[in-house]
Amino acid sequence: MGLKIEAKMAEKEGKAGKKKAEGKARRREKGKENGLKKIMYEIADYLAGEEGKKIIDVIYGKKAVSEFLIAKKTDFTVHQTRNLLYKLASRNVVNSIRKKAKKRGWFTTYYSLDIIKGLEEYKKLNLKKLQEIEGEIKSKQTTNLYSCPNGCITMKEEKALLHEFFCPDCGELMQPLNMENEIKKLNAERERILRDIKRIEEILTLQKERIEKKRVKKMEKERAEKRKERKERREKEKKKEKRGKIKGGRKIERKITKAAKTKEAGGKG
Repeated sequence: MGLKIEAKMAEKEGKAGKKKAEGKARRREKGKENGLKKIMYEIADYLAGEEGKKIIDVIYGKKAVSEFLIAKKTDFTVHQTRNLLYKLASRNVVNSIRKKAKKRGWFTTYYSLDIIKGLEEYKKLNLKKLQEIEGEIKSKQTTNLYSCPNGCITMKEEKALLHEFFCPDCGELMQPLNMENEIKKLNAERERILRDIKRIEEILTLQKERIEKKRVKKMEKERAEKRKERKERREKEKKKEKRGKIKGGRKIERKITKAAKTKEAGGKG
C-alpha cells in the first residue's frame, strides 16, 4: 500500500517537474521574442522615428499586411503610412508585394517584416556607434583640454596657449581637465555596444538556422509529395496496363472461340 502511494507521489512530482520545465522553456522563448521585438523597435525608431514603432506593432509576426490595414490600426493617414513604410523599406527592414484587386482593378501593397535584414541593419547601426565612441576615446586620450573654473569655456591646449592659459571671457586661470572619468564612461558604453553586437550576432545565427530548417523541411515535404505523385502515377499506369492485358486476353479468347465455332459449323456442313 505504501509503495503505491510513493509511486503515485513520484509520478505527480515528475509531471510537476515536466510542467515547470515546459513553463521555463515557454518563458525563455517569450523573452527571446520580446528581445527581438525590442530590437525591431529600436531600428524602426532610428529609421522612422517614434511612429515607426507603431508600424512594427502591426506587422510583427504577421505576413503580407495591407497598407490600408496598417493605416487603420495605427490611426495614420494612408500617405503617412506609406512614407513610414518607404523609410523602413529603404533599408530592407520590410518586404513588400503588390496585388491587383480582381473586382476593382487597383493595386494594393502588402508588407511583411524582414527580421534578418532588420537585425543586420541594427548591427550596422551599433558598429557605427562603436566607431564613433572609439574615435572619441582616442581623441580624449591624446588631446589635452583646458577649462575655465567659472565654466565659461573649454579649449584645446594649443588654443589655451595663445591666451597664456587665461580665460578670454573672465580672465581666470584655466585648469587642465581630468579626462579619466569621461574615458571611463566611454569605455563602459563601448563594452555595452560590444555586448549588444554579440547578442545580435547570436540572434541572427538562430534566425538563419530557423529559416534554413524551414527551407529544408519545405524541400523535404515537396520531395515527399513528388515521390507520392510518381508512385500514384506508376500505380495508375500499372492498373491501366493490367486492364489492357485483360482486355487483350479477352479479345484473343473471343477470337479463338469464334474460330472454333466457325470450324465446328464447317465440319457439320
